Amino acid sequence: MQFLGAVTKHAINFSLQRASALIVTSTRLGNSLRQKFPESDSSNAKPIAVVRNVFPVESRYERRPKVTESLGQLNVLYAGTLGRAQNLSNAVYAVAIAQENGYEVNLRFVGAGAARQELVRIAKALAVNVEFSSRAAAEELSEHYTWADSALVHLTDWDALNRAVPSKTYELMSCGLHISAVADGETKALVEKLGAGHVVSPEKPHELALLWKKLIDEPQKLEVSSEGASWVEEQRTTVAPNELLRVVKCFQ
Repeated sequence: MQFLGAVTKHAINFSLQRASALIVTSTRLGNSLRQKFPESDSSNAKPIAVVRNVFPVESRYERRPKVTESLGQLNVLYAGTLGRAQNLSNAVYAVAIAQENGYEVNLRFVGAGAARQELVRIAKALAVNVEFSSRAAAEELSEHYTWADSALVHLTDWDALNRAVPSKTYELMSCGLHISAVADGETKALVEKLGAGHVVSPEKPHELALLWKKLIDEPQKLEVSSEGASWVEEQRTTVAPNELLRVVKCFQ
C-alpha cells in the first residue's frame, strides 16, 4: 500500500506539472494549487479555474409550510456514497444519543458503498431508527426529499476534505432543503455563509445529536435562506461558463 501510495502521488504530481491548465471544483483547492503553480510565474504558468459541481438534475422537491410548534420527531436523509471519507457511523451514534435523551430521529440512508454493511451492523446493535434504501437515480430522489426534514452532508476529519465540497450540497441548496452538515473547511464555510443549514464538527456525535434535538424543539430553525439557491444558480449560469471560457481563451 505504501508503494502504491507513492506511485499514485508521483503520477498525480507529474500530471499537474505537465498540464497546460487545471480545473478544480473548490476555491480552497484552487488556492492550494496556485501556491504550487503561480499563474504569474512565466516558467510554470498555467490557468487554474474553479468550476463547481453545480449541475444537478432539476428536483421536484416542494418546500414544506413553515412549522412553528415543536416537532415530535425529525426525519434526516443522507443520499450519497456510504464510504470511508464519510464515516457515517458518527451519524448513527448521534441518533442513538438523541434517542437516549428522549428525542426521536429517523435517519434514512439512500446509497451504496464499502461501509454499508458496517453501518447496518452498528444500527442493529444500537437498536436505532435507521433505514437503508438502494441507490436511487437523481430524478427518483424527490420522494425522499419530501420525506426529509433535514438532509445530511457528512465528511470525516481528513485534511484533504477541507478543500472539497460534496456535490450534493449544491443540489440541496438549489431545492431549499435544510442541511445538517458535518464538515470543516469549504463545506462548512459555504453552508454557514449562505444560510443553508447548520454545521457541526466531524467525529463529534454529541454535537450532531444536540443539533437534531434543537431542530425538534425549534423547527423554525429548519427554514433556510433563498441565498443558497440563488448562489448555486449564479455559479451554474454565469461563473462556471466564464471560468471555462477564461481557460479556453488562454490557448487562442
